[in-house]
Amino acid sequence: MNLIFPGLLAYFFYLGLYQVMLQRMIVPVYSHPQPCRVLAQVGHTVRIGVLLPSRRPTRVRAALDRALSAMAESGNHILPYNLSLDVVAREPADGDPESLFRCLCQSIVVQGVSAVLAFPGSQNELVQVEFMSSFLEIPFVSIIEHGEPLKTKVKEVPLFS
Repeated sequence: MNLIFPGLLAYFFYLGLYQVMLQRMIVPVYSHPQPCRVLAQVGHTVRIGVLLPSRRPTRVRAALDRALSAMAESGNHILPYNLSLDVVAREPADGDPESLFRCLCQSIVVQGVSAVLAFPGSQNELVQVEFMSSFLEIPFVSIIEHGEPLKTKVKEVPLFS
């Protein structure tokens, strides 16, 4: 019995039968249609929300339209995997925090945006935008037109306590 087994293994490897057996034992692997799970969640369109300022929404909307049309005319795809960009722009009814939050939740977030552009005009509005970003767990990009640079304090935390 010991003499037959090594001889059988020699023929098995010599004839290449081990490759056939391995191919039959391994389940066929097909490439996944989406390159990663993030693209599977997003789909083929990336939606960006724009929270227009209550003071001058037409000026910001016109600048946004110019930027989008220039991007479309250039033909350069800035997004990978042939993704398309969809911009959802809305203006709150009033400048108060309640209408701002209502506009954001009922008009922008429900459309599945990946991020939101905001145009806070004051320190108070910037705090409101930061609160909405924390609460909704959606990244906000705050664009400040004029004014002094914001002064922030970095709290130093000791490494070892």
